[in-house]
This record gives sequence, C-alpha cells and structure tokens, in this order.
Amino acid sequence: MKIVYCGFDFFSNCLSSLVAAKHEIVEVFSYKGNSRYNSCLDVVGQSEHIGCPVYFRPVNSQDIARFESIKVDLLIAAAYPYKIPVEGLKAVYGVNIHPSLLPQGRGCWPLPHFILRGLSHAGVTIHKLADRFDAGDILLQESFEVDTVRETMESLSMKARLSAQRLLDRFVASPGKFWTAATQQIGGEYWGLPTTAEQTVDWNQSVELIDRMIRAFGKCDSMGLLDGKQWVFKDATVWKEKHTFSCGEVVLRSSREILVAAKDGFVCLRFYELDPDCIGKL
Repeated sequence: MKIVYCGFDFFSNCLSSLVAAKHEIVEVFSYKGNSRYNSCLDVVGQSEHIGCPVYFRPVNSQDIARFESIKVDLLIAAAYPYKIPVEGLKAVYGVNIHPSLLPQGRGCWPLPHFILRGLSHAGVTIHKLADRFDAGDILLQESFEVDTVRETMESLSMKARLSAQRLLDRFVASPGKFWTAATQQIGGEYWGLPTTAEQTVDWNQSVELIDRMIRAFGKCDSMGLLDGKQWVFKDATVWKEKHTFSCGEVVLRSSREILVAAKDGFVCLRFYELDPDCIGKL
C-alpha cells in the first residue's frame, strides 16, 4: 500500500511495522513539540532511513489533493495534533489511531485519566478521520487491563503502543472490509488535558491518592511544593503509617531519595528534580 503517515514518536512502532511489511511510505508529517514531554526523533530517523520526506506542519487541502492524485491508499494519523481536512478525501482511506476506547476518552491525552479514575480497562481505537477530532466511525478496537494498584504512565503507554500496532496490522491487511463494517460513535465523553491542579500533589491527601497521581503522570511529571520550592516528581513509593509530622514535611533525605509526610503515611520520592519552569523564579 502507498501510505502517508502523520504523527510523532508515541506510536512510532506503528510506522516501524508498516516499513517492515514493505508498504510504501510516500510522505511523513510530524510535530516537533516540546522535547521535554514528547519527541519526533524516531519517526524522523525512520523516515530518513527509507528516504521519505518529513514535514513539520499541518496537512492542508493541497496535500490531500496531492495524495489523491498520486493514488495514496491510506492516510494514517497516529499521535498527530493537527486537524486534517477530510473534505477532499475520496479514494484515500483516512484513519486515526486513538489511545482510548471511543467514544469514551476523546481528547489528545486520555492515558492519565485511566489511572486517575481508577479504571480497570483501557484500550485503543482506530476510527475514520472526521471533521471533528476523535469523532469518526469506529473501525477496530482492542481492550486491555489496567492494574489499578501498580499501573504507571510508562507501562500503560507501552500497552497502548502494542495494541495500536496489532490493530493497524489487522486493518492494513483488509481495509475495505473494516471500512464498510464501521460503526457510528454514539454518546461518549471528552477527557481534557489535565489541569495544573490535577497534576499537583496535595500532601494533605492520602498516600493512595498521591501514589495514583504520580503513577498517572510518571515521567511526564506531577508536581508539588517541598521546602517552599516547586519540584516535579516522576516516581515514588508510598506506605501507610501513623506519624506526628506535618503534611508535606520533609522527614528524611538521602543521596537519592526524599521522604515526605502525607495525611496517613509517607511518600518516598525516588526520581525528582526542581521544576525547570520555576528555576530562576524562586
């Protein structure tokens, strides 16, 4: 198949799978973003390896017309933040890979919500591109379990990436079959980007809730105050224990960990740093 691929590194394994299957990747559209949280290095590297041009801009109507004229078979959006104009798509299958079980979890970053809400299942959806984000008819879905005690942003992301690759392999093997059998989305729920408050640790909360927040964001950072300074947290271990310390008090420090008192126990921060956005403002 002749394929145009749009996305950054979150679903780059899908691009790898297409290349390994000897599909012709004719153009790639990506997004440089903020390297602190996302990257396009893998997508760009793969594109350069196969000699495919990469564009860092939204797909426009002229691009769509070009795809039609050169008889592109499939246009894939996979972690691509720009709206793709679907009006000109006629002979080209246009699909999006979304990391939730639509219609639940529309929005550009649903993954933290699965952990924050204590949900037991997550999943991936491939759907038709539509004039609204995440609203097109559903082509394929796959569900997987969420460990409500130990799941992290990193493990959940890996589960979503594996699921996306499996679904895409199934779809490209027989796109016409899935296209004609697509089902309309009815109802659903939009999950917006987490607010700063939703990413900020409140030391007056239970260790269970603090642990859930830190796991939900992982290396994408939760944050909180320690000794009057703003820090970001990437990993922690918690336990319940009665104590007489104030909530948010730094109880112990070692060369690699910080122990902080919470409402009903302790939080051992294992990977943390001063918030880069606040350095110089304190």
